[in-house]
Amino acid sequence: MFCINNYLCGHKAEKINIGISGADVYVIDDMYILKHVVRNRLRNSELFFTYRKEALLYKAIDNKNLHCLPEVISINESDDEIIILMRKYRMVEHADVNNIVLSKIVKALAMVHHYQPPQFLLQNRPGVMPLTDEQVKNCVNGWHSALREHRGLFDEKPIDKIATSINSIILWHASGESSLIHGDFHLNNLLFDDEEEIVICDWQSVSVGDPSDDLSFFLSRFNADGFNISERVLIDLYSKAVYELYGKTIDSDAFYSHMAANTLITSFLYWHEYLHGASKERVRTVYEKMVKIISYDIFPHNLKC
Repeated sequence: MFCINNYLCGHKAEKINIGISGADVYVIDDMYILKHVVRNRLRNSELFFTYRKEALLYKAIDNKNLHCLPEVISINESDDEIIILMRKYRMVEHADVNNIVLSKIVKALAMVHHYQPPQFLLQNRPGVMPLTDEQVKNCVNGWHSALREHRGLFDEKPIDKIATSINSIILWHASGESSLIHGDFHLNNLLFDDEEEIVICDWQSVSVGDPSDDLSFFLSRFNADGFNISERVLIDLYSKAVYELYGKTIDSDAFYSHMAANTLITSFLYWHEYLHGASKERVRTVYEKMVKIISYDIFPHNLKC
């Protein structure tokens, strides 16, 4: 097995990050990035399998075939340790983002979505499970609790409307397109290569799913970082990239509906956990987005009550 300590002692190594999950990241000789994952150092041992997925992806797909992947020099694995050595790239900073860079970002994402998923992601792929009554109840209670921290400011009735429709929307969303998706697509996971093209890193959440999920998540993080771009503008850029690369047209309205569904599902399931103690402006941004989506006439009419 590759000895990490001997390797670090033999090179100029600067630790640059200890991720919240517990992975160690080093710059090696100002040329490479080394990611070191030890199962018993992670805050949750189950996270080890997400890093295993990333390693499997890099083994299955070379960046010569999918150019937006980083160039991986070596991968060493055992049952309890993963070491990935890859080329170092320049990070995409907020100040770098303009219309040209945004077009390059969606172009890279279109390339991912049109690449054949590796077999390990297709094997034993879990089916989509609707929420249990208990899960729906917990989400409803969580949202009521978060909203009542700002008593009188928010109409809570839409929460029950969303709860009534959420499983139908989950199942409908799962019936859409299926492709290779990154699963954690946001600006902090984007890099520039020497030609200023986009390289996508941190593939622990890679899976097979609806391509609109990546755009939906990117947009939510992008706008939360202080940018202001609409779903329609992002979809238009993505559609243009898909047509230029593959000569295909996408149904923009259907894509928009699936982006909205993903935003609604993610917000209902998770956001109430992060809004306790948040400002009323932050709560309003997330909650009113959910309320608007459930009121839109964008889902099949049999999905909403």
